Amino acid sequence: AITDIELAEQCISCLDRIAADHPGPVLEAGGPVALLSFVDFFSIHVQRNAVSTVAKICRKVDPRTFSFVASVLPQLRTFVQHDDERLADNAITALARIAHGVRSNGDHSMEVFGDTAPIIVEILEGSRSGARFASAVKFLVAVSEVAVVAEMIIELGLVKTVADVLAQSSGCDSSAIGGNTSVNFPASPHERVGATPPQKPRDDRATPPRLSNTPPNDGTPPTAVTPQASPQRGP
Repeated sequence: AITDIELAEQCISCLDRIAADHPGPVLEAGGPVALLSFVDFFSIHVQRNAVSTVAKICRKVDPRTFSFVASVLPQLRTFVQHDDERLADNAITALARIAHGVRSNGDHSMEVFGDTAPIIVEILEGSRSGARFASAVKFLVAVSEVAVVAEMIIELGLVKTVADVLAQSSGCDSSAIGGNTSVNFPASPHERVGATPPQKPRDDRATPPRLSNTPPNDGTPPTAVTPQASPQRGP
């Protein structure tokens, strides 16, 4: 139990500064659990600082150190739905960094993704802008690096949700963004319906005629042709 709130707040501030440069040692010392265990007793300002510190620590999470943050995943998911924008953004950032760090382990990735799908959908459809929206998209990108999670994201319809949100933001048809995944390359001119294949340019230069007295190719030398005198007309 916390007996001195002011001292505890100073400890959180110290951990925040240490985690900025040395997140690894703070992670393996149990920093995330210590920071979030009694965070509800503090003011919103201190809560923001605590979750922000956890997000910094999560930069060093990998499959080996995943156990140091596994127990705080439910609490981070709860903070994602917090009314305070900054606190929720830090919580999503922490989850995204954890997901990126353990992307080589499918089981850990599934545990990070957990039951966050409804939360992410609510954020995407609700805010459509701001830090929380951007962090939610980053989280989806991070967890989708794992094939089994990416398949789940597709099955849950999150891809279509993102496409619809982007379409409404840009004024485009959602089918142009995510509804149609086929790629149609433009046809070349002679492949279009009704088009005539390009013709080879015609060479209008006269072809010299073959001489009729050209001998066969039998080794016999050609015989000279004596030009005939044209008949002269009478006076």
